[in-house]
Amino acid sequence: MLFGPLSSIFDVLTFLFLWFGLGIGAHAASIPWQHVFQAGWFVEGLFTQTLIVHIFRTRHIPSLRTPASAVVLLSTALALAVGGLLVLTPLRTAFDFGRLPWHFWPIVLLIIAGYILTVEISKALYVRRTGEWL
Repeated sequence: MLFGPLSSIFDVLTFLFLWFGLGIGAHAASIPWQHVFQAGWFVEGLFTQTLIVHIFRTRHIPSLRTPASAVVLLSTALALAVGGLLVLTPLRTAFDFGRLPWHFWPIVLLIIAGYILTVEISKALYVRRTGEWL
């Protein structure tokens, strides 16, 4: 299917943003900057892989027509909250994550939103073409 390559495109966008947008590439040999890169990569991966469950579980737009069960919603919120706390609090040092600059957040949230929108559109095209979903 198409969804693996779509994910890879947004992974590359995140990589490019971290490398060039945050300037990590200029400091690639620096361990603290490597830790910032790892934190950014972790956030993007956690959010996209956690939220994609809601996209794939139904052929409809998940939040509008067929909301997930309370258990799925709670586990999603818990995973995102714990992951967010890992990079936003001093706990990050236990995982070798660096402090993410404030301007990381709006850009990575746009990348994540773009990924979700692209997957929703691709899913709709797939359902229209095949008449079925997973």
